[in-house]
Amino acid sequence: MNRIKLTKEEKATLLNVSKNGSKQPRELSPIAFHFALSLLQEKGLVEYKNNYDEVLEAKLTIKAKAYLECNPNLKNPVPWKDIVLITLSAITAISTFIALFISCSISLSK
Repeated sequence: MNRIKLTKEEKATLLNVSKNGSKQPRELSPIAFHFALSLLQEKGLVEYKNNYDEVLEAKLTIKAKAYLECNPNLKNPVPWKDIVLITLSAITAISTFIALFISCSISLSK
């Protein structure tokens, strides 16, 4: 299963819902908890019912249960494309600098 990018608050909320249901975790304010639940619902990981600012019921979807089984530590995906591009850019910059240094050394020695 592909990893999903989750914020610290979303991770805390997802783990809390898996253990305690709709009970709000201590480390999150009610607003942050409600907002994290709405973001998780958009990602298809949680279903919840609310009454204005109060969360009445929250439960994990099948997708969330499978995701927690495959990724219990909730590690975010690694941006390999960005890492490769930065590495190639650095190699190009270094090789350009070396070529410039060598060409200047050769022209000064003549």
